[in-house]
Amino acid sequence: MPLSVRKQFILSLFAAPLAIAPCFAQTAFEPKTALIRSAAVVATNDLFINQWVQTGEDGTISGSVVALMGQDSLSLAKIKVTLSQNGTAIASDETGVDGDFKVEKVKPGLYSLSAEGAGSLAIFSLAVLDEVAGKHLPNSVEVRVMPTSSRVSELIRGQMIPKESAAVTVTVDPLQAVRKMATTHQVMLDSAGMLRGKLGKAAMSVDMSAMTVFITKDGKEIDRVRVAADGSFTVQGLSPSVYGLVASGDQGVAAVGFCAVAPGLAMAKPTAIVLVSKTVLPTSLNIEVCDAPFADGTQQAPVDAVVDTSTPTSSVVGMAPVGMGPGFGGGVSGGGGGGG
Repeated sequence: MPLSVRKQFILSLFAAPLAIAPCFAQTAFEPKTALIRSAAVVATNDLFINQWVQTGEDGTISGSVVALMGQDSLSLAKIKVTLSQNGTAIASDETGVDGDFKVEKVKPGLYSLSAEGAGSLAIFSLAVLDEVAGKHLPNSVEVRVMPTSSRVSELIRGQMIPKESAAVTVTVDPLQAVRKMATTHQVMLDSAGMLRGKLGKAAMSVDMSAMTVFITKDGKEIDRVRVAADGSFTVQGLSPSVYGLVASGDQGVAAVGFCAVAPGLAMAKPTAIVLVSKTVLPTSLNIEVCDAPFADGTQQAPVDAVVDTSTPTSSVVGMAPVGMGPGFGGGVSGGGGGGG
């Protein structure tokens, strides 16, 4: 081989890695980019309620409706529980004397669950999988209602931006076996009385910054905060007690009751305090919002910005307000009924 040709060949060997280096750099970078993209779709975990459930062989979902009384809860009868999609009721049932309900022939999909009775309300998203895809999930849900009022209705409807959305078919849980849901209705405050929480949408990653969280007590608004883009929010200065949370905005709506407790303490009854491990109770109130279950889709004028600071009808932890249903009216005055 002539010297000039040999020289060019040797030089080409040294030059070759430079030519293919960009290819190696791109190949090594692409998986990292893919991981970043998938990490951006963050599903909400450690949910406050069983918002992911499986059906039985016949498509049955069961559950119970309870009102909160400190660490205890009271089963509620005559509460209508409805699963709806795009404002249309798909299945419904009314709770019996034991507070239980059962809906049958429910197909896998994403539903808005609403529970409404005399002075009680709960609304949230319910993702339903079949018994194979959802074998790691429970087939029942405990619905923790909050006291409702005309003000609560204003907070829900007045902040909603009605929009039509086709029924969503949910076929897989994005979190699979790592899915966690709280087994208690209590949420731990921090030492300064701060409540932490997070809003999300089932199997979706969306900007939640247009959402507002309202904290109510006995149906009266006591505080409101805006939600960050990732769904996180904090509420300052809460005392241990039973509250309602209303989340409302252009991404959906939710309404649930919860019991806030001090660090390291759980309230068994209004007159008793029991020590528990800090790891037992959730430290964040995480909820997946749903589309508005209202069939009419109407929107009222935006609510005013004045926080209702009037004295609640009942300020004792675990004491239910008047008008929450059978047995509650007597609880405030110590008369008859289940709330005494």
